[in-house]
Amino acid sequence: DGYLARKWNCQSELGSKLDSLGDWIMGLGITAYLLFWQMELIRNYLPLIIAIISTRLLSLLVCYIRNKHVYSIHTWLNKFTGIVVFTGICLLPLFKHHPEMKFIFGLAFLSSFEELIIFIAYKHPDMNSKSIFHINKLKINH
Repeated sequence: DGYLARKWNCQSELGSKLDSLGDWIMGLGITAYLLFWQMELIRNYLPLIIAIISTRLLSLLVCYIRNKHVYSIHTWLNKFTGIVVFTGICLLPLFKHHPEMKFIFGLAFLSSFEELIIFIAYKHPDMNSKSIFHINKLKINH
Protein backbone atom coordinates (compact mmCIF):
# COMPACT_ATOMS: atom_id res chain seq x y z
CA ASP A 1 0.00 0.00 0.00
CA GLY A 2 1.15 3.52 -0.78
CA TYR A 3 0.68 4.66 2.81
CA LEU A 4 3.16 2.08 4.09
CA ALA A 5 5.61 2.84 1.30
CA ARG A 6 5.59 6.54 2.19
CA LYS A 7 5.81 5.81 5.92
CA TRP A 8 8.84 3.54 5.44
CA ASN A 9 10.30 5.84 2.77
CA CYS A 10 10.41 3.16 0.08
CA GLN A 11 8.15 4.62 -2.61
CA SER A 12 8.76 3.91 -6.26
CA GLU A 13 7.12 4.76 -9.55
CA LEU A 14 6.37 1.06 -10.11
CA GLY A 15 4.81 0.83 -6.64
CA SER A 16 2.57 3.82 -7.34
CA LYS A 17 1.43 2.28 -10.62
CA LEU A 18 0.78 -1.08 -8.94
CA ASP A 19 -1.18 0.71 -6.19
CA SER A 20 -3.36 2.37 -8.85
CA LEU A 21 -3.78 -0.94 -10.67
CA GLY A 22 -4.80 -2.62 -7.42
CA ASP A 23 -7.34 0.14 -6.78
CA TRP A 24 -8.83 -0.37 -10.25
CA ILE A 25 -8.99 -4.15 -9.85
CA MET A 26 -10.70 -3.78 -6.48
CA GLY A 27 -13.16 -1.26 -7.94
CA LEU A 28 -13.97 -3.49 -10.90
CA GLY A 29 -14.35 -6.50 -8.60
CA ILE A 30 -16.75 -4.67 -6.30
CA THR A 31 -18.72 -3.37 -9.29
CA ALA A 32 -18.99 -6.89 -10.74
CA TYR A 33 -20.06 -8.28 -7.36
CA LEU A 34 -22.78 -5.66 -7.01
CA LEU A 35 -24.03 -6.05 -10.57
CA PHE A 36 -24.08 -9.85 -10.61
CA TRP A 37 -24.95 -10.78 -7.01
CA GLN A 38 -26.56 -7.72 -5.44
CA MET A 39 -28.61 -6.29 -8.32
CA GLU A 40 -31.79 -6.11 -6.25
CA LEU A 41 -29.99 -4.00 -3.64
CA ILE A 42 -28.46 -1.55 -6.11
CA ARG A 43 -31.23 -1.34 -8.73
CA ASN A 44 -32.33 2.11 -7.50
CA TYR A 45 -28.74 3.38 -7.67
CA LEU A 46 -27.92 2.28 -11.22
CA PRO A 47 -27.96 5.84 -12.66
CA LEU A 48 -25.48 6.94 -10.00
CA ILE A 49 -23.32 3.84 -10.57
CA ILE A 50 -23.31 4.55 -14.31
CA ALA A 51 -22.33 8.18 -13.56
CA ILE A 52 -19.46 6.98 -11.34
CA ILE A 53 -18.16 4.54 -13.97
CA SER A 54 -18.53 7.12 -16.74
CA THR A 55 -16.72 9.78 -14.72
CA ARG A 56 -13.87 7.37 -13.93
CA LEU A 57 -13.53 6.39 -17.60
CA LEU A 58 -13.67 10.02 -18.72
CA SER A 59 -10.99 10.82 -16.14
CA LEU A 60 -8.74 8.12 -17.64
CA LEU A 61 -9.35 9.48 -21.14
CA VAL A 62 -8.53 13.05 -20.10
CA CYS A 63 -5.43 11.81 -18.27
CA TYR A 64 -4.25 9.95 -21.36
CA ILE A 65 -4.90 12.89 -23.70
CA ARG A 66 -3.11 15.37 -21.43
CA ASN A 67 -0.30 13.15 -20.09
CA LYS A 68 0.17 10.43 -22.73
CA HIS A 69 -0.28 7.72 -20.11
CA VAL A 70 -2.97 6.69 -17.65
CA TYR A 71 -2.86 6.81 -13.87
CA SER A 72 -5.10 7.50 -10.90
CA ILE A 73 -4.53 10.11 -8.23
CA HIS A 74 -4.34 8.89 -4.66
CA THR A 75 -6.32 11.71 -3.07
CA TRP A 76 -7.60 11.53 0.48
CA LEU A 77 -11.14 11.35 -0.89
CA ASN A 78 -10.25 8.42 -3.17
CA LYS A 79 -8.62 6.59 -0.26
CA PHE A 80 -11.51 7.29 2.11
CA THR A 81 -13.97 6.17 -0.57
CA GLY A 82 -12.08 2.90 -1.00
CA ILE A 83 -12.25 2.20 2.73
CA VAL A 84 -15.96 3.09 2.94
CA VAL A 85 -16.90 1.06 -0.14
CA PHE A 86 -14.92 -2.00 0.95
CA THR A 87 -16.35 -1.83 4.49
CA GLY A 88 -19.86 -1.26 3.17
CA ILE A 89 -19.64 -4.28 0.86
CA CYS A 90 -18.37 -6.47 3.71
CA LEU A 91 -21.31 -5.38 5.88
CA LEU A 92 -24.01 -5.97 3.23
CA PRO A 93 -25.00 -9.45 4.42
CA LEU A 94 -25.45 -8.26 8.01
CA PHE A 95 -28.27 -5.76 7.48
CA LYS A 96 -31.70 -5.99 5.91
CA HIS A 97 -31.97 -2.30 4.99
CA HIS A 98 -29.13 -0.33 3.48
CA PRO A 99 -29.56 3.44 3.93
CA GLU A 100 -25.76 3.83 3.78
CA MET A 101 -25.82 3.03 0.05
CA LYS A 102 -26.73 6.65 -0.82
CA PHE A 103 -23.74 7.85 1.18
CA ILE A 104 -21.38 5.26 -0.34
CA PHE A 105 -22.38 5.91 -3.95
CA GLY A 106 -22.49 9.68 -3.39
CA LEU A 107 -18.98 9.59 -1.94
CA ALA A 108 -17.76 7.44 -4.84
CA PHE A 109 -19.17 9.96 -7.32
CA LEU A 110 -17.55 12.90 -5.51
CA SER A 111 -14.14 11.20 -5.50
CA SER A 112 -14.39 10.31 -9.20
CA PHE A 113 -15.47 13.88 -10.02
CA GLU A 114 -12.59 15.35 -7.99
CA GLU A 115 -10.09 13.26 -9.95
CA LEU A 116 -11.66 14.30 -13.27
CA ILE A 117 -11.46 17.99 -12.32
CA ILE A 118 -7.81 17.58 -11.32
CA PHE A 119 -6.95 16.02 -14.69
CA ILE A 120 -8.86 18.73 -16.55
CA ALA A 121 -7.32 21.60 -14.57
CA TYR A 122 -3.72 20.40 -14.22
CA LYS A 123 -1.32 18.85 -16.65
CA HIS A 124 0.89 16.18 -15.03
CA PRO A 125 -0.57 16.21 -11.51
CA ASP A 126 1.35 14.07 -9.06
CA MET A 127 -0.49 10.80 -8.39
CA ASN A 128 0.10 11.34 -4.66
CA SER A 129 -1.64 14.73 -4.50
CA LYS A 130 -3.79 14.92 -1.38
CA SER A 131 -6.82 16.68 -2.89
CA ILE A 132 -7.91 19.18 -5.48
CA PHE A 133 -6.82 21.84 -2.99
CA HIS A 134 -3.35 20.35 -2.55
CA ILE A 135 -2.08 19.62 -6.05
CA ASN A 136 1.51 18.61 -6.57
CA LYS A 137 2.70 18.81 -10.15
CA LEU A 138 5.17 16.26 -11.40
CA LYS A 139 8.58 17.60 -12.27
CA ILE A 140 8.92 16.95 -15.99
CA ASN A 141 12.36 17.03 -17.59
CA HIS A 142 12.19 18.55 -21.05
